[in-house]
Amino acid sequence: MRQHVELVLAQQQRLAMTHTMQQAVAILQMGTIELWNFTETALLENPLLERAQDDLRAQFEQSLATTKREWRERQRLRGLGQREDAASLMKDERVTSLSGALREQVGFLAIHERTARILRGLIDCLDERGYLELTTAELASAFHVSELEIDSARSILQGFEPRGVGARDLNECLTLQLLDRAPSDVRSLAIEIVNEHLVALAEPGYARHLARQLRTTSERVEEAVALIRATDPRPGLRYTQNETEYIVPDVSVIQVGAHYVTVVNDWSVPSLRISQLYESCLKRGSREDQAYLQRQWVEAKTLIRSIDARQRTLQRVCDLMVEYQEDFFHQGPSGLRPLTMKAVADALHLHVSTVSRTVAGKYVQTPQGTVELRRFFVNGLPSAQGEDISSTQLQGMIRRMIEQERGAHPLSDREIAERLFAMGNRVSRRTVAKYREEMGFKASSRRKR
Repeated sequence: MRQHVELVLAQQQRLAMTHTMQQAVAILQMGTIELWNFTETALLENPLLERAQDDLRAQFEQSLATTKREWRERQRLRGLGQREDAASLMKDERVTSLSGALREQVGFLAIHERTARILRGLIDCLDERGYLELTTAELASAFHVSELEIDSARSILQGFEPRGVGARDLNECLTLQLLDRAPSDVRSLAIEIVNEHLVALAEPGYARHLARQLRTTSERVEEAVALIRATDPRPGLRYTQNETEYIVPDVSVIQVGAHYVTVVNDWSVPSLRISQLYESCLKRGSREDQAYLQRQWVEAKTLIRSIDARQRTLQRVCDLMVEYQEDFFHQGPSGLRPLTMKAVADALHLHVSTVSRTVAGKYVQTPQGTVELRRFFVNGLPSAQGEDISSTQLQGMIRRMIEQERGAHPLSDREIAERLFAMGNRVSRRTVAKYREEMGFKASSRRKR
């Protein structure tokens, strides 16, 4: 009998730990408004919870009202004359969230619970486009599972709707959507173009050029390109509302002397505590009442600790980011240096997935404007000096070259790549073309003036 009781208690403890961890992960990933709404619901449902300061809501709503007035004034000065109510201004939510839609599909599968947990973890790591950019090794390390299990779960995720979610990059995203079409020679050609010649589609006369390379006709190339254009390069964004976004920053960066420091906006997150009145009720009342209050007490403590952990982790990640990206606050985007989430995770002794969840959906108010936190994490390319140069810095160089070129003789992508090489940056023509397109510049043959 004693052994049975101990076994039941051990199982209950494991379940409680799982619930605690799930809540901590969910809170870590929440943005400011989502967390505020979550805590408001908890205050209504848990009688042991109360605000540590009664005026917090008034402070928050006053801040929202001030920002709303400032926004309307800017719109009036721009001559837009738009009128928005407070609800529409505050809305930066998903109509049906991407994660919610994907989690619902997990529930429809007849799979082992371990696989379902891994799937839900992968869903939490998706960016707003629906991409899963973390490597298999990083995910396996974060979830304490094998790489084979990660690959298997990723394959399942890539079969969900919308097609293209779970892709590592643009090429894989488009390929997944093309594979969903009926097999045909045109589909095979489209997949080959996506994986080998995607950049070439930006060049004039691409159909003839690709037809020669791929030993087919221009008409077949055009048919394949029509299939490619019917795909969605950012499938996750179809769940985003097409409205004016109102952002409440989670972190502020302020200048103190010659340096910048981070301040996590605690004022926008309710400060909670356990009600002393209900704590005293734990010592009296029926056994059933005490059991109920004990459960509520555990849930309240868990929530308070999870919010505190979110704030501390956000502070640590942003402190390191600001220290590393200080040039951004002086120079703007051109000052961004290469910085990966893995590098931050290693420096802070955290899992990459923890950093990814901390960054997800968070915004930073800076002297350069309000910026999405994930924008401070940029990949780099090696330079001749042995130091990585960020993609943002490269884009700035390419932009300046194009803006300063002679109208009658615009620079080709190859010429820009050669100039970058002369400056010590080894960049391919395809990379130049990719960055040029992202910045909205046409090919050289279409820039002649």
